[in-house]
Amino acid sequence: MKDTDRIEKLLEDAPSPRIADGPHRVALKRQLVARLKESRRAARLPRWLMPAAAAACVAVAAVMLVVNGTTSVYAQAVEALRRAKTVHARAFRIVDGKEKLGAEIWYDAKLGVRERTIARDGSVPGEMLDNGEFRWTYRSAKKTVIKDASRDPVGHIAEILQFDKKLAKWSFKRTPAADMTIDGVSCLAYESKAEKQNVAQRVWIDPQNRVRRWEEVWWKDGKEVVDERCKIAYDQPLPKGRFDPTFGVGVKVVDLTKATPMALEKSLIRKEVLGQVLTVHKVLRLDNGSLMLVWSHRPTKETLRRYGLSHVSVRGNILGDAHVGTGWKRLEDGTERSIQPINIAYWQGDGRTTTWTILIPWGNWPSPMKTVELQFRVYARGTLQEELKKQGKPWHNTRFDLGRLDLPDQSVTMEATCREVYQHAAWVHSRFGSKSIRLTGVNRSLTEQEKQEEMRRYGTPRERLDRMSRTPFHEVSRITPEQFVENVQANYEKLR
Repeated sequence: MKDTDRIEKLLEDAPSPRIADGPHRVALKRQLVARLKESRRAARLPRWLMPAAAAACVAVAAVMLVVNGTTSVYAQAVEALRRAKTVHARAFRIVDGKEKLGAEIWYDAKLGVRERTIARDGSVPGEMLDNGEFRWTYRSAKKTVIKDASRDPVGHIAEILQFDKKLAKWSFKRTPAADMTIDGVSCLAYESKAEKQNVAQRVWIDPQNRVRRWEEVWWKDGKEVVDERCKIAYDQPLPKGRFDPTFGVGVKVVDLTKATPMALEKSLIRKEVLGQVLTVHKVLRLDNGSLMLVWSHRPTKETLRRYGLSHVSVRGNILGDAHVGTGWKRLEDGTERSIQPINIAYWQGDGRTTTWTILIPWGNWPSPMKTVELQFRVYARGTLQEELKKQGKPWHNTRFDLGRLDLPDQSVTMEATCREVYQHAAWVHSRFGSKSIRLTGVNRSLTEQEKQEEMRRYGTPRERLDRMSRTPFHEVSRITPEQFVENVQANYEKLR
């Protein structure tokens, strides 16, 4: 069984819909990219550049298919780019027969790559610049630029041009009637038409087998309508200063390259359960009466020896799952108390999952709290779960008492704590890659579509779904420290 299939299977075995379809489902499938010293990190295309990416992907793939019939598009596209001195690509929306610029990409073999997206109103919501040493990601809505380590300019452009396997099934034919001269160069036209979808892809290729133009064409009421267009120029002079890291007046720079290193050697409490090790590394008292916990769970050495998957060191704990429990208790005087946990960040790597959790005390707790009793929900996953089931042993413990933890006397602000978490996350991001760590977004209610899907898949009652919510998690490079503080505060206020 493949690793991905095994992960899917263990997720389907989750004991409750919330766990099976919650953020941990996505987290369990994530892998850390190789360390920067060992390998360049894989670049991910920003969503706001998808129009340009789609155009370029279709164009390059079409060229390779019609010229030599090969499917090794990616390698050849990379080689072509490395030979080019400059590339300038522009993606247009066609509105009422007129071109409206939607995205633009500049590439210089010596200076790097710059990508810009243009909204329908002409504004620029985002840019990315990579000069081979650093990468800057700009978001105009927040007037913020996030500075990060370079992810290889050529590699990033190459990913944009990466071959879509679906194109291998398309049949491109020469259309001599559509041949045209582009920038003084005679180009041959090719077309692939999908009759059922009433759409066609057209590309124009120069004598060096390079795409100069790409169009997507639809037929509406028997009339041909060009929907999107991409124009690509090679080895032309680019505007001076295009690769300078400037983004306008008043733009704040968040430098992820100067993040605070993080270590998890310290252990306040440590216990083994269900073949896993639960460890609390740090606890803080916050000035709003809540607590902040840094904790992790990983398989024991014996568990890894007997049930571990290959390359487990580059994943989180795929053999187990754990969550801070509420620790609900009814006291002798009839009052109740519990803990409401809020996960604000998590890190998957080295076979371990590390989580930052805010604990909100509810009910009758002494003031000030001197200690806290920690309770967890723990689950075995994958081959470990399968083996425990075969042996007739329990594979989950929903009320595992980790122990009593002494609290520090001094308190810190939630804002200062969140900023420290952000710094640690930035360090993880810069060293291990963007996929290894996530920061919380704002908790939201389920959409109607999500509720319908939950009822269809799990039969969850509608009343319960109306009370359920989900929390998105973001890459560090896509959220500022201020946004992170605001998100945590918003989630805290909802549950306080």
